[in-house]
Amino acid sequence: SLSFTLRAYTNSAMQTFRQEADNLMAQLADRYGLSFSMSQCDPFMATENTPHIVDDVCRVAMSNDFDVIMADRPFRWSEDFASYLAVCPGCLMGIGAGESHPELHHPDYDFPDDVIPRAVALFVAIAEM
Repeated sequence: SLSFTLRAYTNSAMQTFRQEADNLMAQLADRYGLSFSMSQCDPFMATENTPHIVDDVCRVAMSNDFDVIMADRPFRWSEDFASYLAVCPGCLMGIGAGESHPELHHPDYDFPDDVIPRAVALFVAIAEM
């Protein structure tokens, strides 16, 4: 039994990885006279934001004096929001808690309630765009 995790920044890259894994397993099984089967456990799609929505959200945020920091690369963790984005244009964003704040799921994480008023103001501005 062999178990592994595949992660990709895009859904098309994940399809490529899956196909490559299937091909590799088929080649190895053929070479060594083995049979094999593959299955997925807990698959997650990549969260792929809609570019024009990202642009709109950034424009609204900046015009309302919010700092906008674009990540250098996508987050590595998976997110259920990807399922929404598969059927509806959208944008997953973070409201930010500061660079020295523990990350979500860290044992010391405590939601910073002081960001709520600014987050609500941002969501209202986005809704009004």
